[in-house]
Amino acid sequence: MRQLQKVRQFFEDLVAQYGVDARSANWSGPATQAARFAVFRAYLDLKDCRVLDVGCGQGDLYAYLQEHQVPIQTYHGWDLAPNMIAVARRRFPELKDNFRERDLFSAAQETGSFDWVLCSGSLNYGYDQASFQEAVRVMFRLARKGVAFNVLSTYADFMEEEYFYARPEETFSFCRTITPWVNLIHSYMPHDFTMILKKERDDYLSQT
Repeated sequence: MRQLQKVRQFFEDLVAQYGVDARSANWSGPATQAARFAVFRAYLDLKDCRVLDVGCGQGDLYAYLQEHQVPIQTYHGWDLAPNMIAVARRRFPELKDNFRERDLFSAAQETGSFDWVLCSGSLNYGYDQASFQEAVRVMFRLARKGVAFNVLSTYADFMEEEYFYARPEETFSFCRTITPWVNLIHSYMPHDFTMILKKERDDYLSQT
């Protein structure tokens, strides 16, 4: 079940401890955070797209996209932790109104507000299987083109009790109940994988 207050406090404590740092988003460091972002950049065409970053933290994904000159149209970030949003607004004042303190599940009835909905790392803590699947459904309803998220894998060498780990095969099968156009990428880290769910198929035939 969702434990929103627990999740909020967990990240509030991290940002109080580390400040503007990848560890505030519960990453071991910037390298692993960037490796996950790089999968999004490699597999998604974000050009001229309206992007929602679920669990945006301090806006690190936005910084990454800017650094690598990914030509998105607009960026929007949602996070549960008010201190995270406050830091993101200070870092990127030009996006002050685009960073919002918001629970993903409060948008359960909304549809098609963004082209791509991205979520990096935010499904690893405070979730169980049921709420994880609900989160994926909500994100897919919010997207016009698709959803990409990463999550800890049950193929990890060791697992810590407080985190949520998803089974890649089970997750793929579940995502196929939402859309037939699904990618599973488990080739960048042994303990983490990325899922991409698209509204339409990749039309490779037209490119030959």
